[in-house]
Amino acid sequence: NLTLESAVSLALANRLELQDLMGQIRRQERLVDETFWGRIPELSASLRYRDIHLALQQRERTWDATATYAPALLEREPRAIGADTFEGTGQDRGGWGVQLKFNLSLFDSGKTEGQKDASHAELSRLQLELREFHKQIQVEVRRAYLEVANAKERMEIEQKRVQIFEQRLRTIERVLDEGLDLPSYRGLTFDDAFSAQAQFTEAQRVFYRSRRDDAEA
Repeated sequence: NLTLESAVSLALANRLELQDLMGQIRRQERLVDETFWGRIPELSASLRYRDIHLALQQRERTWDATATYAPALLEREPRAIGADTFEGTGQDRGGWGVQLKFNLSLFDSGKTEGQKDASHAELSRLQLELREFHKQIQVEVRRAYLEVANAKERMEIEQKRVQIFEQRLRTIERVLDEGLDLPSYRGLTFDDAFSAQAQFTEAQRVFYRSRRDDAEA
């Protein structure tokens, strides 16, 4: 038999609305974690060797990579030593060059903090909705479980009534047919038999209805 606790667990596992809500909570938890990236400084790095230039730039949670090859189309006199700049052409400088930049936002008008608060508020709302939904499902299952138990109990009671009325009817029939002398059944007539038959039929009708109600529950 399915216990109340197992019925509640089964309902919680099979409710599609609950699964969808839990999916929303997991997504919102990721959004809350992603607000951390708003406090990370943006980075960029460059690596150069002669005419080959590789650039990496981080924006929020993504990285952009750019590779260029820029040979000089026209030779010219080399520049004085120490005058090389990283942004010049490959012909202006020789060997290796490395550059690393940090872009730290000092003030964003509270945008990052506002996004963080809004994400946390939405997560709290979804978690509260999940708890309320849990309670709602538990109440629904307990009510349905009680209805099933009551329907089964009514069916068993009506089944016993059918047995009692059938036994009384059969006894009356035997008394009238065989002339048995039973203290509780003296002075019976066929009207008593008809009345017992009607009571037995009504008990059967009520029993079948209660059995249908039990099956529906």
